[in-house]
This record gives sequence, structure tokens and C-alpha cells, in this order.
Amino acid sequence: MTTLRFYQGLQTIGGTIIEIQTDTARCLFDFGLIYNPSLDARVLARPDAAVYDGLKTGAIAPIEGLFDADALCGLPLKPYGQTQPKPFVLISHMHIDHMGALGALAEGVEVYLSQDSLRLYRGLRKIKEAVPAYHRNTIGLPPMRWKTKGDLRFRMIPVDHDVPGASGLEIQTPDGRICYTGDLRLHGRGGEKSLAFADTVRNADVCITEGTTVSFIEDFDAVDPTMSLEGGRSEAQVEAEIQNAAKANGGMVFINLYRRNVERVLALKHALQAAGRRFVMQYGTAVLFRQFYPNEPVAVFAPSLGTHVLNNAETIARDTLREHPERFALDLPYEHLLEALDYDPAQSLYIHSDGVPLGAYDPGYQKLQDFLAREGIAYQAIGCGGHARPAHLKYILTRIAPKTLVPLHSLTPEKMSIPGSKQLLPEAGMLYALSGGRVIKM
Repeated sequence: MTTLRFYQGLQTIGGTIIEIQTDTARCLFDFGLIYNPSLDARVLARPDAAVYDGLKTGAIAPIEGLFDADALCGLPLKPYGQTQPKPFVLISHMHIDHMGALGALAEGVEVYLSQDSLRLYRGLRKIKEAVPAYHRNTIGLPPMRWKTKGDLRFRMIPVDHDVPGASGLEIQTPDGRICYTGDLRLHGRGGEKSLAFADTVRNADVCITEGTTVSFIEDFDAVDPTMSLEGGRSEAQVEAEIQNAAKANGGMVFINLYRRNVERVLALKHALQAAGRRFVMQYGTAVLFRQFYPNEPVAVFAPSLGTHVLNNAETIARDTLREHPERFALDLPYEHLLEALDYDPAQSLYIHSDGVPLGAYDPGYQKLQDFLAREGIAYQAIGCGGHARPAHLKYILTRIAPKTLVPLHSLTPEKMSIPGSKQLLPEAGMLYALSGGRVIKM
């Protein structure tokens, strides 16, 4: 018998954890953290009690058989090794809400992800962004190659998202065929990958889908499915707009971007060069960039290096930027915002390109706006999200045409349905059976 259990991420954007179990295999995907603005960043983590603290605060889902006995510190969960079959984990992509809790897993838990995701994960380890710790037992899989564990088969299918290595999943069990979209879109540079994913998993018995952008519309039923890119920015338009903004500005240009989106880092590096500016990266951005583009010249902001060394990279001193701000653009994450004080505010431009803070739900967003307004620094938001627009998502799901549609990774999953598919809104922790391609609540 094949069973499904949905632990979290059902009515939140991210944090999805789903379990599929057969007679001889137990598979979980993904294993991330849910954003919680109530947690104060000034409260320091306890490295020697990260799993215990995460479970106690709800940051980590309390699931049997995943954690070392010592790490549980007496919490009433069966540790790794005391449940059968032994679990393994699949990761769709390297965003915190999908992989942020990997370091909590017992070392014996095998984690499978795409080869590019593993490459990025190793870069995150170098800059200490693999929270709460780095999980060593990770296996990178080539795209489209089947892997068998017990009586379950799965493969990673590339999709387009705003991070390299993003994949959807196809999972075959003795009782039916399941697909999981992960996070995907059509308006990136690789939108054809998301369409190919839809064709590959067409007519799946169960399609588990993200629904991020549906959270912010009234009526998904009224949306016309389309693959047209009109009506919103594409990655190519982001590049062109930032190039034009940088060319029109006479002083320093600051760019707040998400460093894991290394494809955009490369595109902006070239766009800024065309605008007559050198893009100066923070150390962490440069390390991740080098994981994928080792032969690209890199300029690194000297104060960000600290005691680190980045071979074959040019370091740019703070004084150099101050003397000739019109020749540069500075990678400026939110935590380094005070660097903006060194330049003429009337000549400066701050470009928010999908970096942190992501939006108004983050208390830091208003603080950022207040700071820039107080200092008189011009602000432009030039970005495009990593999630499919409602019309694109509906097109993808209609193209898949599953028997059962399970929407989650959304604030309002109940809005999501498509003709010809049964909608299932699972309850957290409830057990469901897959039998003859149909999902039945147990």
C-alpha cells in the first residue's frame, strides 16, 4: 500500500514537507523552514541544541525517524534507525523554505537533489549559509535519471525558477504516479524547462503543486490559462531596466539581489558593464557565483572579505568606490545598508532586485524604506519573482491534466482547481492512501 502524509506548507508560502511511504520505501520532500517574522534575529541560535530548539519552537517539523537520538534531548520522537523503512529525502531546490532544515537530519538520512543544487549547496557551506548546519549525506542526481529505492522510483526533472538546479519530481509507486512541481515559472530564461516538465508528467495520478501567486488574486477560476509573457517583467526585461537605470544615474548604484540567483548575477554583471560600470560583489555573492562561472572575472568589495581569500579575484577598496562612484555598482544586501552613507544621496540609486527583505510582510522592508527616505536616496524596485503567474500556473496544470490536484505552498490553496481534475485539500498530519491512482482519506 502507498500512503501520503502532508506535514506542513499547506497554507503557507513555502515550508512544504510531504511523505510518501510504500511497503519498502519512505520518501520525504522537501525539508525547509517556514518564514516566521515573530522570531527576533537578535536571539542567538544555540549550535549545540539546534534540533531541539527547532522542534520546540515549531521551526522544524516533528517527524518520527529523522533525527539523531542525542539531538532530540529527550523529546518524545522515535530517532533515526528506530522506524522502518528508513527514510530518505528529496530536495527540489536550494531555497531556505525548501531546504533550510537539512542540517537537522540524522547523518544516516540520504538526501537526493539535482547536481546543480548540490553545487550550490556546497557553495552555501563555504559562506556558512547552510542553516542550521550542513548535511553531508547528499547525493546529486543527473536530470531525468531514474533512481530506485525499494519499490519506489523517482527522478529529478528540471524546471525554471530563480535558483540553479530547480527541479520538479516524478515519483512512481506500486499504486500510482505522483508529480510535484516544486517552485517553477515560465517568465525566466528557461521557461521551456517548465513546459517540458509538464509534458513529461502529463496525466499523473496526483499532481502536488505550488500556488504562491494565487494567494494574491481573487478568482483563479476566472483566470485564462496562457503561456504568453505579456503583462509582467521577464528576466531579460529586469536586465535591460537595470542597465538603463544605471546608465542614467550619475552617482553610486546599489543593488540588493538574491545571491543564490546566480544567473541574474551574471546577467547584471554584463548589463552593468554595458552601462559603463563594474559590478562589485560581496564575498558571499562572489563565492556562489564562482561555483557556476569559475572563469568569469570577479570584483569583490574588500571590506566583505575579512580574513577570507578569493583566488584570482580583484578586490575593490571602499576608498576606490568613494572616489569614482559613477564607475561602479555595489552589491548591497540589507545587512550592509550603512555602506550607502558614504555617498552623495542626491546622486545615489538603490535598486531592489528581489533581495531580502522580500516584501511588506517582513518588518525589515519598512525599515529599509524609512532609511532610504530619511537619507534621500532614490529607490527603484526592478525584479521578477520565481513563481509562475496565475495564468502560467493554470496553463501548466491544465497541460499536466492530473486525476487529482493537490494545491499547497499558498495562502489560499482552496482557490486552485482545474477542469477534469479532482481537488484535494489535505489536512496536516492526516494519512491518505493511494490506490489504483486515486487518493483516499484514511
